[in-house]
Amino acid sequence: MRSALVLFLMAFLWCSVAAQKNLDSLYAVWKDVYLPDTVRANAFQDYIIDGFLYTEPDSAYQLAGVLLAFAEERGHRKLMADVLVLQGIACSMQGRFVQGIGHIQEGVAIYEALGYKSGVANGLSNLGAVYIGQGAFLKALECFQKSLGINEEQNHRSGVATNLSNIGRCFESIGDNEKALDHYQRSLAIFSDVGNKRFVASVQENIGNMYRKMQDGERAMEYYMESKASMEELGDKRGMASILSKIGLLQVDQGDHAAALDHLQRGYALRTELGNEAGMAASLASMGKTYGLMGDHRKALDHCGRSLELAGKVGALESQKAACRCLYD
Repeated sequence: MRSALVLFLMAFLWCSVAAQKNLDSLYAVWKDVYLPDTVRANAFQDYIIDGFLYTEPDSAYQLAGVLLAFAEERGHRKLMADVLVLQGIACSMQGRFVQGIGHIQEGVAIYEALGYKSGVANGLSNLGAVYIGQGAFLKALECFQKSLGINEEQNHRSGVATNLSNIGRCFESIGDNEKALDHYQRSLAIFSDVGNKRFVASVQENIGNMYRKMQDGERAMEYYMESKASMEELGDKRGMASILSKIGLLQVDQGDHAAALDHLQRGYALRTELGNEAGMAASLASMGKTYGLMGDHRKALDHCGRSLELAGKVGALESQKAACRCLYD
């Protein structure tokens, strides 16, 4: 693909006038039937990614369908694979994991048939990210490790850094904190070196998560606040939703329930705005837990019940577990 799209690391809201002009220019290139197919397709793909993927993933999915038909009509197989992966990402950003996995697997199969290693590495990385969202961490780890091998072979530093961070996420989720922190720190060093602020912010959040698990609340908050500042600068609503939720959870640990609830509610509002149903389910479970700690058991049961229903709908296993703990602990 023209951009390495990795779910839990990438999200950016284009909101400036200059950005809108650029989107208009990209769309004009797409509509110019006298230009070469490749030029038109690349412009339209960038238009979808920059203008819709992170803020209106449902619209991105529909527009990608137009581009997929364009590729199929002309027999452009690599473009077909690119668009299938893009559609898989768009599905997953809405919490539709099963459909997203199917699209990405189809795209990876085309890359493999073409012998396009960079595409395979990118597709596997995105597939692993979707498995993370679904809670299937061992499947995710397998995808990321395969992708890492290809990126190391091709000396693709940003790809290596992304893989390292995602592998760290998997180790974190299965309880190997030492390996998780090591992978995150290696990833952060590479992203800082290449100057990728967006990815630096995401890895900072992950390191904050590790220090929270290690009960070092001060260092956790330090990394969270650095990440939050970067997310605000980038206008990254998806990233903001995540970091606000993490700050809220840390404040729950610290016993500051009122401040925690405020952060959790703000994160939930952003996830609702973005249509991220898996994220909404996670936020509802966290708010339910917080209401329970505050002694408001009616609201606790209401939020946890809504979380369980929504998590079941979209197949978010981790959120289902959290909602069950909230309801029955």
